[in-house]
Amino acid sequence: MKRAWMRFWASVSLGLLATSATGVAAGGPVESKSYPRRNETVLARISPGRTSMARAQALWRNPTMNDEQNHSALWQSCDGDALNVNFSDEGIIQSVWLSKTRARPLRACANWVAMAPKFRTGKGLRLGDAATRVLQLMGNRIRAVLARKTSSG
Repeated sequence: MKRAWMRFWASVSLGLLATSATGVAAGGPVESKSYPRRNETVLARISPGRTSMARAQALWRNPTMNDEQNHSALWQSCDGDALNVNFSDEGIIQSVWLSKTRARPLRACANWVAMAPKFRTGKGLRLGDAATRVLQLMGNRIRAVLARKTSSG
């Protein structure tokens, strides 16, 4: 390479290095020391994007409702907790959430496993847990989010 090209590439490299360094200093993706980043990614032992419907059925038996056409399924417990999932054409669960219903269970409860205590997150949160339990498990992260929302609203 000619000497002029080498100087040009050296200055471009130096410029890119300086730009990336100022981006980090100006508020780039730096982890806060006030709370560690611990996203909740497991619910009822199901991890979206990884768990298959076959695995979910092995864990929770056959769904109370299984709508293959709309790629959704529901497991309902006797106390009204409902585990809902959406899955892909390949049978991989894409989303999972809990809901509470006052409707009567769709199956006889005498033959149904008491699943509701097992419907919890990876950190142990359950539907209906007290706010103090949420703060105990999630701590400063929840406080920081609430503080941001109240200050901006």
